[in-house]
Parts: sequence; C-alpha cells; structure tokens
Amino acid sequence: MTDSVKELLKTIVYTDLADEFMIVKLETRVEDSFEWLELIKDKLDDANQWQDYVDHVAAVRACITLLEWYSINMYEEYRIRVNKYSLKLEEVF
Repeated sequence: MTDSVKELLKTIVYTDLADEFMIVKLETRVEDSFEWLELIKDKLDDANQWQDYVDHVAAVRACITLLEWYSINMYEEYRIRVNKYSLKLEEVF
C-alpha cells in the first residue's frame, strides 16, 4: 500500500463516520450472539457447545466494552441480557 493510500485511509478511519460503522458492526455482532445464545441455551449437550456458549458470552461482553468507548449510548440492557446467560453457566459450573 502506498503512503498516499495509507494517509487517505487514516483520514477516513479517524472520522465520526468510521465510529458509526464500528457501532453498527458491534451492535449487530451482539444481537447475532444473543440470537445464537437463545437458540442453544437449552441444547448444550457436549463440551464444544459449552465452549461456544462461553465464547459468545465473552464476545458480547467485549463488544459492550467497545460500544461504551465508541458511543455515548448506554448499554445496560445488553449487560442485563448477557448476565442472564452467564447465570446459566453458574448453574452448571
């Protein structure tokens, strides 16, 4: 990549538009993970499914942290929802 292309990309990345793209991407990821968690929560039969469940809960928590950095919105609803899925883990372990 040439220096001029890098500079152009850098100016785009450091704009509010780039932040908005990041917010939409992270919110979509959270919603997709919640959808998956809801589908799988009662069908956790093997270790791989449990690991996927744990990974999705961790991903949602990470996305919430990033969303709080990139946005002025409050994400308490997401935190409450992910905590409910964490309770499932505490029941089992």
